[in-house]
Amino acid sequence: DGIIYKDIFLEYDTYKDRVIYIDTCGQFNNSSVLLLCNSGSIDGFELYKGGDTLKFSFLDSGIVPGFNLSKGFYEVVYDGSSKYLIRHISYTYDVKAVREYNYSPEKYISTGSGFVKFRTTGQFLRAFGDKSGYIREYLRNNGINIRKAGKSEIVSVLRYYDGLGK
Repeated sequence: DGIIYKDIFLEYDTYKDRVIYIDTCGQFNNSSVLLLCNSGSIDGFELYKGGDTLKFSFLDSGIVPGFNLSKGFYEVVYDGSSKYLIRHISYTYDVKAVREYNYSPEKYISTGSGFVKFRTTGQFLRAFGDKSGYIREYLRNNGINIRKAGKSEIVSVLRYYDGLGK
């Protein structure tokens, strides 16, 4: 709706893909009140965690032409010619009749022909097509292991790729 709210307390439910507003003024049983936000009215939000700013956007094919993933909130880590998204999700499983939650982020990149999920170096390299040899060399020269790479390392690879030109 174009309205920007600053300095409010939010949490993100990775299991339900929902944004939660924390009302610290209203108290109920000596606790803050948690309000579930209408996701359809939220274009994006930022969370500050451990010195890192996580920028989320609500994405679907109706908003982003050619978007080939499930609609929902994605962390937009890099938005150059190539793109890097993280879907922060959780799954449930039962252990001795107790429901447990497993946080398991999914990483996606796009080099122009849709987003692909990656975990391994091979999956990552396939996204670069005929430029994959350059990317493999960049990874080797910079000691980047895709399985263990942090966000800044993946972004450095994408910036390098964007600089190669088409």
